[in-house]
Amino acid sequence: MTINNIRPHNTNAFLFFLMLVFIAPDFIYYRLGLGNFSLSTLVALTVLFVCLRLKWITRDCRLAIALVFFILILNIISSFFVNGIADLFNIKVYFSVVSLLLMVYFASCFANNISYLSDSTIKKASFRMFYILCAIGMVGAVLIIGGVVQDKSMVFFSEPSAFALIFLPFFSFALFYARGTTTIIIFIVSFSIALAVQNLTLLVGLVFCVIALKKVRILPFAVAFCLMLFVWTFYQFTYDYTYFSSRLSFANSTNFSVLVYLSGLERAFLNFTESLGLGTGFQQMGYNGVVGESQKVLESLGAGHLNLYDGSFIASKFISEFGLIGLIFCILFTLKFIKSFISFNSKKSYSAQHVLAYCFLLSFIIPLFIRGAGYLNPYVFMMLSSMFMYRNLSKKV
Repeated sequence: MTINNIRPHNTNAFLFFLMLVFIAPDFIYYRLGLGNFSLSTLVALTVLFVCLRLKWITRDCRLAIALVFFILILNIISSFFVNGIADLFNIKVYFSVVSLLLMVYFASCFANNISYLSDSTIKKASFRMFYILCAIGMVGAVLIIGGVVQDKSMVFFSEPSAFALIFLPFFSFALFYARGTTTIIIFIVSFSIALAVQNLTLLVGLVFCVIALKKVRILPFAVAFCLMLFVWTFYQFTYDYTYFSSRLSFANSTNFSVLVYLSGLERAFLNFTESLGLGTGFQQMGYNGVVGESQKVLESLGAGHLNLYDGSFIASKFISEFGLIGLIFCILFTLKFIKSFISFNSKKSYSAQHVLAYCFLLSFIIPLFIRGAGYLNPYVFMMLSSMFMYRNLSKKV
């Protein structure tokens, strides 16, 4: 049971909570200079918890916390056989355990409160969130193109990829409800941002979300507009196509993004096999385990620190550290997505909560397999929330 502090029709309150969950962590990390994204996320979620003033834990939440706690403790004990006794006394590991359990609880509270909201409230707040993110994206693109910022930061976000992972779920939500001309406008704005900031994560994510939402039929119209925009961008700003080509080339690459991704794949495989499926242990990637050839190349280029501790995508870190358990989770999550995708019909009428849960679910595929970092972040919170939201929806059937 939870205490509901969001009134069913209080759009502004829900919008504030969405911004607190999805924008505040990057703002605290990048603009306020906290220096640790996991800690920034925890601070933002703690503020959310205080605002909602939630007290009690639901049965589903207790079961989820117990399951996560059991897996974490089992993994920490098993890591003793891989790394030795020192890991049993690592303070960072136990702080991360407590933080992750709190995030499960916060996600349950967030999902339970969403179940009280009316469809119109969820729609209005989510659309406003999308408009805010579009504004951030366009301002960020102008600043990057104009040479005002040199590090490709996007207002509140440290990099375009960080923006992309937050933009995608709300792009998906807006796209589901869009019809006719509105759909084309959403395409133009979203793809123009991806092209202007030169971000492959955002570009791939947008295409994936369109396919997952089964909106392929309107693609010919959107492609025509995007092609015009693409040509215009080329002539106006002498567009650098080498950005995308370098990231799509995996042969003898010295591109940092490609090498980091290859290193994540390689270390996930090597750590899984070398530990006989046990994994290197919770929060041990980069500290223990096999380095791999791609990581050695990064070190030779003076970039050995890049994504050393998270593997550049969540599945890499999860499989490296949890071994067989991490692999099983990735498979089960993928099967859950496939099941949801097969049953999803873009022409069918769904509750706004159902649509938001599906958008959260499909958007997590990108940080899980393409570009993401660690466990304590808005993307994992988004995935946990979607699981609890689906659970709440199943109870209403």
